[in-house]
Amino acid sequence: WTAVVLKAPPSLTMALEECRQGRQGLLPEVRASAPAFFQRCRDMSPEFFVEVFARFIKSILPEAPCAYASDLTSLRERFKEVWIIDASRLAKVAHRLKILRNIKEAVLPGCLTVCYDLFRGIAREIAYSTDAAESEHRRAEEMIPNIPKGTLLVGDALHATIRLFRKLASAGSHGLFRRNRLLKVKKVGPTPGRRKGNGRPKDDLVELGCGVNQPKLTVRRIKFGGFELFTDVLDPKKLTAEEALALYRRRWQVERMFFDLKEVLNLNHLYTTAPRSVAMQVFATAIVHAAMRVAQAELARKAGIEPEMISPKKLFPRLAAASIQRTEAALYVWGMRKSNPGVALKEPNWNIMLPSSRIRLGSILVEPRMGRRRKRKFDPRRRRWIGYRKIAGSRKLS
Repeated sequence: WTAVVLKAPPSLTMALEECRQGRQGLLPEVRASAPAFFQRCRDMSPEFFVEVFARFIKSILPEAPCAYASDLTSLRERFKEVWIIDASRLAKVAHRLKILRNIKEAVLPGCLTVCYDLFRGIAREIAYSTDAAESEHRRAEEMIPNIPKGTLLVGDALHATIRLFRKLASAGSHGLFRRNRLLKVKKVGPTPGRRKGNGRPKDDLVELGCGVNQPKLTVRRIKFGGFELFTDVLDPKKLTAEEALALYRRRWQVERMFFDLKEVLNLNHLYTTAPRSVAMQVFATAIVHAAMRVAQAELARKAGIEPEMISPKKLFPRLAAASIQRTEAALYVWGMRKSNPGVALKEPNWNIMLPSSRIRLGSILVEPRMGRRRKRKFDPRRRRWIGYRKIAGSRKLS
């Protein structure tokens, strides 16, 4: 699956045929027929790929430098981790199954909830749900046990609930969320020890809730203009108002990660249609993304620049091509040594023999936006969508 993500073949059937013919080094040998392979894909549990992704992330953490968001590195001394949580639905199913022929709405195979590591630039936790209509807030609550103790979790207004704040507190972590307008807010007074002065954000203690269904919760409200944030970090020395505002602006990085997964690594093109099979591509894409983000940080370190100055849209395809060529070259050398035992073979300079292994730094840097921002085309059918759970006969697929 990682080879499929890197190469992006037109179809899985073509990729399987290349496996049999041995055309590409990254593709493993698959002796099963295409029907047997797809039957196996349909029957495998998504939990298997969740475990594969978790073990891969654990293995690369020692090599993943905390190089991103360097202007906020002071927070690393006060919080063990800084994660951003968000969710996104997957692209609509393009290949229609028999059970979908009479469905006029856009069929979505599921949704993702991601915890993004701000300083390492990778997804640390991913929850894939085969039900595209499942509550995003409930999925966020289910991910809290996987968050390390002492983490500061950043999210949008949807996550600013008393229940989520309490769950984070019981897990030994903290939250920073934009104000949820559905919450009842009562001002208690100014935050003790806050910084004063004209032009500074307002920093007050407030009570959330009405106290009927559950006790009220005291949090800080950081307000600047019409922008409001809630956090349960009550000590302004641990998290200043200015740092909270700067940190929330970085919440957009998780949206950039979704863009890289879907547009750059081709997750918008789903090779299979059943939700269980989609899980394979989702977690394989996340594995490739994490590996490439670590490589991006290493390239930036050697070049003496910030990792954010490198464009993933330009870098990732070049890394994919170089990975494929280097793997094939290593296999050729291995085959030559196996065919010539006892002969000392000297490998050539691959940087010269493989042109795709070398690129100019300027060709992968982010270009400043010129003119108005281009908007992505919106499919009108996405206004009316439906998940597999609502379709008769599809439960066995999800």
